[in-house]
Amino acid sequence: MNKSFPFVVLAVLLGLSAASCSRGGGASAPPAVLQSISVAPATATLPLGSALQFTATGLYSNSSTQDLTDQVIWSSSDPAMAEACNAAGYQGRITSLASGTVTITATSGSLSGSTDLAISSTQRHIVTAASFHNHLYGVAWGGTGFVVVGENGIILTSPEGVIWSLQLSGTSNFLWGTAWSDTLSRYVVVGEQGTILSSPDGISWTQQNSGTTNYLWDAVWASSQFWAVGQQGTILSSSDGFLWTSVTPSVTPNDLNGIAWSGSQFVVVGDYGTILTSPDGSSWSVLTPVTSGYLWDVAWSGAQYAAVGQGGLILTSTDGTAWTKWTSPFSNYLTSVASSTTQFAAVGQSGTILTSPDGGTWSGQVSRTDSFLWGIASSASAYVAVGAGGTMLTSTDGATWTSPSAITVKDIVNAVIRGGTQYVAVGAGGTVVTSFNGSQWTLRSSGTQSALNSVAWSGTQFAAVGRDGTILTAPPDGAAWTLRTSGTTSTLQGIAWSGAQYGYGAVGQSGTILTSLDGITWIDRSSPSITTSDLNALAWSGAQFAAVGAGGAICTSPDGIVWSLQTSNTSIDLLSVVWSGTQFVAVDAAGTAHTSADGITWLP
Repeated sequence: MNKSFPFVVLAVLLGLSAASCSRGGGASAPPAVLQSISVAPATATLPLGSALQFTATGLYSNSSTQDLTDQVIWSSSDPAMAEACNAAGYQGRITSLASGTVTITATSGSLSGSTDLAISSTQRHIVTAASFHNHLYGVAWGGTGFVVVGENGIILTSPEGVIWSLQLSGTSNFLWGTAWSDTLSRYVVVGEQGTILSSPDGISWTQQNSGTTNYLWDAVWASSQFWAVGQQGTILSSSDGFLWTSVTPSVTPNDLNGIAWSGSQFVVVGDYGTILTSPDGSSWSVLTPVTSGYLWDVAWSGAQYAAVGQGGLILTSTDGTAWTKWTSPFSNYLTSVASSTTQFAAVGQSGTILTSPDGGTWSGQVSRTDSFLWGIASSASAYVAVGAGGTMLTSTDGATWTSPSAITVKDIVNAVIRGGTQYVAVGAGGTVVTSFNGSQWTLRSSGTQSALNSVAWSGTQFAAVGRDGTILTAPPDGAAWTLRTSGTTSTLQGIAWSGAQYGYGAVGQSGTILTSLDGITWIDRSSPSITTSDLNALAWSGAQFAAVGAGGAICTSPDGIVWSLQTSNTSIDLLSVVWSGTQFVAVDAAGTAHTSADGITWLP
């Protein structure tokens, strides 16, 4: 592993064509011929910003049927409204991007089947994300998928290195290294200020007590334990990833940057050419340095170790004790090294990627990036390399590298707004991501783990509201967020900016209504005489606030101070409301739109 100084969004799932399966009959009968394809569900309604799995069933000439979901080509009549996925493992997954009606089609050869999909108005906001700009430092293969970690607590997962999902880490600390235990079916991630997280699946993460504030740079599962190494000679171990103990006394004051296990011996590398070895993790030997250069990472191939570091430094050893220095094709820093069944692959400065079949002869590969690459890992069928500015590369052979097309932030982002020069999206677990163009995103530290449900822009400031009365504000770049005192513990669902005269309005649970002129000092305007219904959304028309909520509740106010309950003509929960420029439009849980020119008289 390396060390460094240094939304929403459901993904654009670009399809990979599914290969057709050949079929044949026995010698005594002609082969069954595909006659028709049916698509299910036959009719469906999907909230905006959600995904639904469709299936395709083939009917054959012998009256048999077969599931063709992963064999047909899926398409949408309007890709801007609904996106159809053909990527392996995701065939038939449809993501809604805009409201309306679209036809979903499954095609095999000259035959096809289709069904209509109705997409209701906004329930979850969507932005298309091609990448995150957070620096990515570590990557590991976990048997069933890759886990990538990096800046501001970012964690990304992928089953194959192509389609990636953002996960909630519960921390804004930088994360540097990750390891997987087949025995325990558990990931461990290590990072800044002694941060250790564990997860059974790469999705749900729990913070553990490491007992240290030293930065931890790398982790590995070896000899029936997790091991972590870091600053000032720190070595930690844990049999379960939950309870950690320190190897004492420390055998070196130097930072330890990488750790590998051969099956019978540990090798740890670090600053100033530090190399440690141990047969069991209890007793450690400090080798006489063969170099004064920093060593950033080490890997075991099954036959030898390879260590990489400063200025293109490469060392190999069959026993961990006697080391040979090799010449790199480049003098760029090498920060991480991984081994597959056939070769080593190392990455580093300026997009450097090197491969070697034997640890001695190294070849430079074309990465098509100048970004500093910080981490690399391999599965049985793919490599993944990660680096600065959210760089992610994948390869099946270590020679040809491509970038994944998109990252999905499913079930995380709840709201997005464009303000000034930035898009800001907020969501579950205190997630805040920003983008200058709507396609390249940066995960920000919000300072809270409370779910954020809505965000507004005043012209000079962003303000977000969420669970347990959480209110945050940020300057125009959306980078630094400050927690404000709301005066309530009720969950806030909606926020809107009305202008300098009346300021912000915020609404939420049990009829909660708050106002603020500056986003910092908030006044409670709630009253049981107005409503005790949950209020789910708020909009400003230029002359009036309108809040909508449970049981068809609608409340309006010309100034945020005096509020009136209006008749909505529905008892169905109203989930969202917007001002179109000429009228309010509120959408209920059944997908029905209700409109009003003044917020008082509503149709239907």
